[in-house]
Amino acid sequence: MYGRVYSGMPSGIDAIIISVETDISPGLPGMSMVGYLASSVKEAAERVRTAFGNSGIVLPSRRITINLYPADIRKDGTVYDLAIAVSILISLGRFGGITELEDTLVLGELSLDGEVHQVTGVLPVVHFAAMNGFKNVILPLDNMREASFTPGIRIIGVGSLKDTVDCFLQALFAESCKIKM
Repeated sequence: MYGRVYSGMPSGIDAIIISVETDISPGLPGMSMVGYLASSVKEAAERVRTAFGNSGIVLPSRRITINLYPADIRKDGTVYDLAIAVSILISLGRFGGITELEDTLVLGELSLDGEVHQVTGVLPVVHFAAMNGFKNVILPLDNMREASFTPGIRIIGVGSLKDTVDCFLQALFAESCKIKM
C-alpha cells in the first residue's frame, strides 16, 4: 500500500515542503529510504522501527520503501521522523482509507521509546505551510509556543507516537492532543 504526508525544512527565512511517500509491498523484509538524505535522516529508519516496537505497533515483515521528495534537495536532521512514522501508518491502513494527508504538515523527532522531541526551525516551516494552504500542523508539544505565532493554521501538539495515532483515530481532536486554533 501507498501513503503520503508532508513535512518541511527551513531554508533561510523561508521553507521547503517535503513530501514523505511510503510504499509497503511484498518482498524481502526491510526498510529503505531514498531522496538525497544525510546520515541523520537515513538513521530515521532505525529510530522509527524501534519507536514502533516500543509503542506497541507491529510492523509487518514486508518491504518498506520511503521516498523524501524533491530528490534534488539534500535533507538533513531529525525533523522527518514523525512524518515517516505517520506515512508508514497510513500505508498500513491504520487510518481507514486515507492515503494522503493533503492539508496537514508533520514535524518531529522520535526517540526510541516513541516520545516526540522538539525540533529546530519550526517557525519558518509552519509560516510557509500556512501561506501555502496547509490547514494543520502536527508537531512536538515543546514546539507549540513557537508555532503559535503563525495565524491561519491549526497547531496540534503531540508528546508521543501513541498520541499521534490517537489524534488521527479521533479525527485530530483527541484529549491527548494539545490544539491551538
